Amino acid sequence: MQSKNLIKACVVSCIASVSGYTYHVQYNDSLHNPGNVMRTTQHWKGQINDLPNERRVHYSSSVLGYRAMAKTILTYYRRDHLDTVSKIVSKYAPSTENPTQAYILYVAHEAGFTTWSHLALEKEIVLFTLVKAMAKFEQGMYFHDDDTTIMEGVRMALNGT
Repeated sequence: MQSKNLIKACVVSCIASVSGYTYHVQYNDSLHNPGNVMRTTQHWKGQINDLPNERRVHYSSSVLGYRAMAKTILTYYRRDHLDTVSKIVSKYAPSTENPTQAYILYVAHEAGFTTWSHLALEKEIVLFTLVKAMAKFEQGMYFHDDDTTIMEGVRMALNGT
């Protein structure tokens, strides 16, 4: 499994470098933030404010980190009418900070969607698949969360809890 993730990281790195980006996965598992959600004025359920110099949100559990990630994606879907991998990832991971095109291609491939497929994100399995693929990109070779953890966060987001 580690070698498969390493190969994915190398492919993403190659795509990113061809696109003119240098990309390094910056994932800190102790933050329980699988989507690398950045701090804003939004206070998330389970947010811990013990690391004032950290740009990313620290959650009390990975489930709540997945919940925040799924809620962010659902907000893009419901409020901004973003319903494709390309549109969602472009907003979630703007090119000013990320190799967005590599991210889009990776997520689409990993999830089994095309980059411009219209996604029905109110459907649990569709949101779960997108969140998992995006978390894999965000965490790179450090990804290790099980489907139960991810699904619990997705269900909380869909149910408004």
